[in-house]
Amino acid sequence: MPNGAIVPVRAGIGCTVARTVLSVIAATQYLGHALDATEARPVAIVEETVDRSTAGLILAKLDPNMFIYQEQHGTALLVGTGTTAAAATQTVNRIRVSSAQTAGLFVPFEIRGESTGTGAGGICTVLMRANCTGTAIAGMCYANWSQVTLDTGAVVTAGHRVAGALLKTHVLSTAGTQLGDIYAAHFCVGLDKAVTGKTAQMYFESQTSVGEHVDYWFVTRGGSPGEDIGFVENATLGANAKVGAIKIYFGSDGAARYINVYSTATS
Repeated sequence: MPNGAIVPVRAGIGCTVARTVLSVIAATQYLGHALDATEARPVAIVEETVDRSTAGLILAKLDPNMFIYQEQHGTALLVGTGTTAAAATQTVNRIRVSSAQTAGLFVPFEIRGESTGTGAGGICTVLMRANCTGTAIAGMCYANWSQVTLDTGAVVTAGHRVAGALLKTHVLSTAGTQLGDIYAAHFCVGLDKAVTGKTAQMYFESQTSVGEHVDYWFVTRGGSPGEDIGFVENATLGANAKVGAIKIYFGSDGAARYINVYSTATS
């Protein structure tokens, strides 16, 4: 019974205690790496450090419920018949964690993907896809909805920020030479057929039920002059002259252009 007990299993890979995940693999008589096969399911964590490149027995904690796996042989499980009496949002999987901590960062859920390989391989820590196959869809279709709600009594002190999403790409000082392009975010619209409605790389919307309105389209923050986007002091244009521009790079011709948005220059 795969209930978390430590039992002998037959493995066909090198194993490290408490780290190596063993998976059932189609058409094999031993457990191996899930990423080494197109049809595999994680079921155990090894409890010994033994090289089982030649298949053999090894102790492992056997319990498929330790892993998130909600499909059957690559086919999606069905959770509805296509109709519902309720018009409210329908949720299948729910994770809700509450904490009363008063210091430090509260992280209810953390996912880390680590790639130690070399060559042409890449990494995508989280892949979210919303496949809309229904006809005449009248509701929203989002692959990701990220939102912060300031609820009853919530106070954000001066100097701190609230954002629905933080997108950051961090190149550490220990990183190797970077020859590729670096972006904090990459937006892409794929159109394989004509679309009657409007298309855009980004959509901005302001929602308010009180007299307060959004002050800025965007806010820039840089620690030194010469930022690609923001305000720069330039004494050669006049005493304490401040100028601002948006720098745009056109990949089609490999050239940079500037849109001037602000200037107090007197000469």
